[in-house]
Amino acid sequence: MNVRNSIAISIVFAGLTCAAAAHSADHPSLIMTKAGVEKIRAELGSVPLFDATVKKVQAEVDAEIETGIDTPIPKDYSGGYTHERHKRNFFVMQKAGALYQILEDEKYANYVRDMLFQYEAMYKDLPLHPKTRSYARGKLFWQCLNDSNWLVYVSQAYDAIYDYLSAEERQQLEDNLFRPFADHISIDSPQFFNRVHNHSTWGNAAVGMIGLAMGDDELVERALYGIPFEDIDVAAKDDDGGFIFDKDGKAGFLANLDEPFSPDGYYTEGPYYQRYAMYPFLIFAQALHNARPDLDVLQHKDGVLLKAVDALLALSDADGEFFPLNDGQKGMSYHSGALVTAVDIAYHVGEQDPRLLSVANEQGRVLLDDAGFSVALAIRDGKAQPFEKKSVNLSDGPDGQQGGVAVLRYGNEDLT
Repeated sequence: MNVRNSIAISIVFAGLTCAAAAHSADHPSLIMTKAGVEKIRAELGSVPLFDATVKKVQAEVDAEIETGIDTPIPKDYSGGYTHERHKRNFFVMQKAGALYQILEDEKYANYVRDMLFQYEAMYKDLPLHPKTRSYARGKLFWQCLNDSNWLVYVSQAYDAIYDYLSAEERQQLEDNLFRPFADHISIDSPQFFNRVHNHSTWGNAAVGMIGLAMGDDELVERALYGIPFEDIDVAAKDDDGGFIFDKDGKAGFLANLDEPFSPDGYYTEGPYYQRYAMYPFLIFAQALHNARPDLDVLQHKDGVLLKAVDALLALSDADGEFFPLNDGQKGMSYHSGALVTAVDIAYHVGEQDPRLLSVANEQGRVLLDDAGFSVALAIRDGKAQPFEKKSVNLSDGPDGQQGGVAVLRYGNEDLT
């Protein structure tokens, strides 16, 4: 063998070995980190809001474990048994993974592992969902949006129990479940994945987060920039009559940051839809912040994601309910789970604005991760300050040149 080639091969092999070793040492690394978990364990029992959340979540997950695992063959629309069961499963797996890290009780890791292998056995032979109404059909659910919801949450569960699994178990799950799952909602469904739309943000985050958990850079790149495609059907529409593709071919997570958000953080679809999209935006951003700090995603577009949290809170009334702009439904407030995520992460990775702590305290629960612990610890230490809503003028459009929304407040919040 040529000596130069031999040296080059050795260097590449050594680099790959080091990279693999570094990756395997970094779990959990998405919404929880090893350093963060150590702090949580050291303070457990002395941080009231965090402890109360742990107790509530533990009771919920323990009840599910007692009931037993059910992964039915998909057949229903939203509201039907199979849809709601698979939806329940991904929420519970994410919570069980967090409990395993916090409490070090292997029953939670076993529960996640056993359920994942039930999905692995099912998914490799699973056809498209039998309901045909969606322009982008999923496999577990009737639309790729819900499949993406599943993968965003399950990525967190997998990251939490990664080191608990054997190398063979991880390989089996990644080859038969996670990569095929990510490929279906992206490569197989470009009409869903390659959009600038709040639904597609879920798809981008799902592919990116499982990519981070597995150490798969190609999946992360796919999530950030979309799938390259040559022909764009600018007339293509979704189930609601909306145009699917951006006329300039923009796609991926970063495009979904650039286009819908104004420089002030206003989301062009209005606060109701922004509330729904904030979970994947911020949970993936936090994962990138922890696992890929080189990307500096939280500073993208002059820190627009953190500005978006302030903008969203400003677009609420005295009860925390969002103004029903666009075609948003009434009654949705910042007490929703997505806003618990938004407030906790914005405080933790932002400038630790003490006003956010009063909102978190009012929400009455925190995330079971580094961000939630940071918030609960600061509340315990008396750092919260009132979140006083003021008049605000928020521009609209990617460059802030497409109108805007102004909120005038005068003294009594009820008169806003």
